[in-house]
This record gives sequence, C-alpha cells and structure tokens, in this order.
Amino acid sequence: MSAASIRRDRRSIILTASIVAAIAGAAAYSTVAVAHDSSSAEGDRPTGVYQLSDAEIAAIQATVEPFASSDDAVAAGRVDLDLCFDMMGDHFADPATFGDGVLDAANPEALVYADVDGTQQLVAVEWVSTQPGEVLGIPLHLNHDLDVWVLHAWIGLDNAAGMLADHNAAVGTCAA
Repeated sequence: MSAASIRRDRRSIILTASIVAAIAGAAAYSTVAVAHDSSSAEGDRPTGVYQLSDAEIAAIQATVEPFASSDDAVAAGRVDLDLCFDMMGDHFADPATFGDGVLDAANPEALVYADVDGTQQLVAVEWVSTQPGEVLGIPLHLNHDLDVWVLHAWIGLDNAAGMLADHNAAVGTCAA
C-alpha cells in the first residue's frame, strides 16, 4: 500500500469520525432542547426546567404576608442570621428547622429581606435542608459554600434570572 493511499484512508477515517461526532452532538443537543420544552403529562413539571405556578406563588405570598418586615419575622421567632449576600439580601430563619427533614412550601426555613427603593422588604423565601429534598416537586440544590441544600423563590421582587434563581441583580450589594 502506497503512502498516498494510507494518507487518503486516514483522511477518510477522520472525516467519517468527524461527521459521526457532529451528528451525535446535534442529536444530543436536540434531545436536551426537547427535554427542556416538554412535559410528560398534564400537570407535570417540565423536565430540566422548574417553575412555580401562579397559584403556588400566590399561596406562598399569602403564607408569608405576616412577615412583611424583618421586625415581623423576629417577633415570630425568626433569627437574623447576620448573613447578607450580595444579589440576595439579609436572611432571617429558624436554624433549628434546617436539619429537621421537613420541607414545607407553606413554611420556608428562611425569609430574605433587601433594600428596595429605600425600604427594606421581603424579597424572597428560601427552603433550606442539611439533606437533599424537594418543595412542590422542585429539588433543592447544594450550596457548596454553606454545605446545605437550598431553593429560593423571589416572591417579592421580580428576578430577570428567574423566579427560582439563587441571585437577583435587582438586589445589589449588601451594606458594609
């Protein structure tokens, strides 16, 4: 077999492998795209993308309405955790609930307050656990910095990143 023939065969193999890889990549991409846009049955959550229904949001908002201010949270037994995170806010919680294994949509472990237009207001709720879990069919994710499982819901301030995103650019930075 000549050197030219070997080079031609090698190029043919490389070209074929490249085409197969491109097709496999396109198939994987379209599978992911379909998984994000579809649900398996009426009422099921979309695969890979989680969201709260309008009814769920309204129910959570009604549940936390008595905690409009951080003073209300403290009066109800929540503790200022002295945890303010940029693009999140100040966290008030009952730390005893973090490891109790109970995740209740109507009783989030933490209430998050931030300054909005010069007024401190409840901007988000957060469910926190020392173990994996879910709220309303939505799984918590691990916060590696604090070694706890969390899920935020921005029920008091629109979030361009999404209702369930960890951070909200509209909150800005914490006071020094």
